[in-house]
Amino acid sequence: MKFPMLKTMLLAGATVLGMAGGASALTFGSIPGAPGVTNDALVPLFGAGTTSLNGWYGAELFLIAGGPVSITATYLGSEAGNNNSFSFGGTTQQTGGGTNTFNAAGISSWVVNNVAPGSLVFSFSTSGGGLSVSNGSNPDNTVPAASPGVNFFASFVGNQNASGGQGVYLFFDDDGAANDDNHDDMVVRLDITGGKITVVPLPAAGLLLLTALGGVAALRRRRKAA
Repeated sequence: MKFPMLKTMLLAGATVLGMAGGASALTFGSIPGAPGVTNDALVPLFGAGTTSLNGWYGAELFLIAGGPVSITATYLGSEAGNNNSFSFGGTTQQTGGGTNTFNAAGISSWVVNNVAPGSLVFSFSTSGGGLSVSNGSNPDNTVPAASPGVNFFASFVGNQNASGGQGVYLFFDDDGAANDDNHDDMVVRLDITGGKITVVPLPAAGLLLLTALGGVAALRRRRKAA
């Protein structure tokens, strides 16, 4: 006996899991994204010999928690001729053009309290063309510079192959794939106490998947009773 309803439910669950990340084109990859390019942040932040870092292009970051939490934003440095900035929780950190400084312990930091579960509200911007990118509209690294020309790369603290954790590094690239593509134009780390930051909105996707699995059980019970 075939189960067309089961197939529909499972496809719906898979679609939500695949689309997680909103308008973003979520892609796992590594920085720097172009051959022969150096990311000047990697050695100061992760130690000698570090030439690349795994993580996510096109990510939208979500907070999963039982209630409002506090998130610490730490500015780790930049290598950019442009004046770039990061805004989160009413605070904006600027780099100052022409900087080339990184510090694993952080250059400055601030705490954002009462952050509710859901998509985090933050953005990067650059004086180069007056472009900006906010969480939820982060393009994949393959998007041409004209649309919109900037993006950030996300890598989770402690496990660069993970899709979530209690801390995440954000590497901003102010010229997208059209220029050096090294993603060291501004680096920020977000750390949370309690809860989890993820590139996949697990509560919504998990709920639909559980609904589909519940449908499987119901169909099986119905089949046995027939």
